[in-house]
Amino acid sequence: MDESFHTRSDLVKHCVASLFITLAGYAALSQQAALARVAGAVGCAAAAGAVKEAADASNLWPWCPYVSCAADTLDLIADAVGIWLACALLLIWRLFSARHGRTYLAIAPAVDTGAVRGWSSWSLCTVKGRPGYGPEWLTASNVDAQSAALARTLQPHGFDHPHGFDHTRSLLGPTPVDVDSLWAADAAHHVDLHGRFGNAFALNWSSPCAAAYVRSVAHQFSAELRADLLKLDAVSPGSEWHGDNARFVAALSRALEATGRAVWVSLSWSIDPASAAAFVPFANSWRTSDDVECYCDVLERWPAVRRRFAQARPWLRYSCEAGGSDRACDASRGRPDLDSLDVGNGALDGVSDEERKSAASLWALIGGPLVTGSDLTRLTPSGLALLTHGGFLAVHRAAGDRTAVPDEQSCAGGGECWRLRLPDGSDVWGLFNLRDETARVGFAAAAPFTARDLWSGAGLGPPAAGFNASLPAHGCILLQARPVAGGGAASWLYTPAPESTRQ
Repeated sequence: MDESFHTRSDLVKHCVASLFITLAGYAALSQQAALARVAGAVGCAAAAGAVKEAADASNLWPWCPYVSCAADTLDLIADAVGIWLACALLLIWRLFSARHGRTYLAIAPAVDTGAVRGWSSWSLCTVKGRPGYGPEWLTASNVDAQSAALARTLQPHGFDHPHGFDHTRSLLGPTPVDVDSLWAADAAHHVDLHGRFGNAFALNWSSPCAAAYVRSVAHQFSAELRADLLKLDAVSPGSEWHGDNARFVAALSRALEATGRAVWVSLSWSIDPASAAAFVPFANSWRTSDDVECYCDVLERWPAVRRRFAQARPWLRYSCEAGGSDRACDASRGRPDLDSLDVGNGALDGVSDEERKSAASLWALIGGPLVTGSDLTRLTPSGLALLTHGGFLAVHRAAGDRTAVPDEQSCAGGGECWRLRLPDGSDVWGLFNLRDETARVGFAAAAPFTARDLWSGAGLGPPAAGFNASLPAHGCILLQARPVAGGGAASWLYTPAPESTRQ
């Protein structure tokens, strides 16, 4: 079965339609010219996934190339030529190019994961000084290889949302058609909208064409690309941009909902918490900070991971807080997004084993998107074991219903204590030593409990009304505390498999 997001007949139909609409515009070079331009461009953008490069020369805003701009005869002719050149090139390529040996990832979730899990192309594009990585790494063949590796290794554990496109504007905006990126969308069905064209604030909302344009974008990604995850990057306020994308995000969210397709909307990259009220109702997840990547010869460094502890806090009130038992808490609530969890490639990760475990523990307790940017074709055995660890993933799923929060009243020592309250009466605690030297970290409880280390699966001694441990620099322990009195209904989130059954 052809899984392409456009059939050849649809492609021809849209291009032919755009021709007649564009030609009709020649007779309306006054007030109707702008409307003709948006109709013609959207007709081909829906077919080709691109808008003509000539817009750059006309000083057209990339996010609104046809809505707010005056037109004259030469501009309209340039539009027609640019639109039709893009259509013709794509049509010829689609008619005569062969498709063999491509790997497609099943989209049906393997398990109920709460927040999305998956893989992102961005992290590997940020690596400098290592052959084979960097911006040029993002090609169709590399994305195909990652998609195939994802299906083999992580998809059985719920990682089924690959997404890419971070270095292109091929689906929207005035750039030529990027053939590799179109193939990547075809293979993965998940799309990132990178912020290099983050000018949504430039839409002329007084024009009826603005709403039509937003609806066309929603239709393209939901009905034609069949995207399951849509990431809007460089959203502002925040993200070092000076525009205001709130109206566009709200309009696009409503337009996507109107299509009837469930699309996870992710906002990035460093959303301003002061503007949370404008964004939270219209997205499933919101990035709490700048990129985790260091843009150096490795994927990340510990300081970027450490900053996540403080940066996540302002956003916890908008998700399902562990302490908010009196509040509605369901799948409709969004979740903080800590960015990619890059812990699978050994030395390429840029962090130590203790730091990997601390990062994974915090990501799990927050319960937001669990997306790795690791090279899935070169996962180390320890990296694969961490990303697929039963205790780690069980905590992430549980936190998808009710996010962990810092419990400073109960915490003792020189670290951070994050507490996730479970419906069965037990608690998951993440104890973190963020210092650069060994430190003791612990917590006190109102009643005795039994505890289990959720990374090792080992019991943590006889019942007690508190716990503390000596943790190495940047280290952590992730444990579940089950009350002794009335805790019979509580079950362990993770029990390691017997040695005889392990492979």
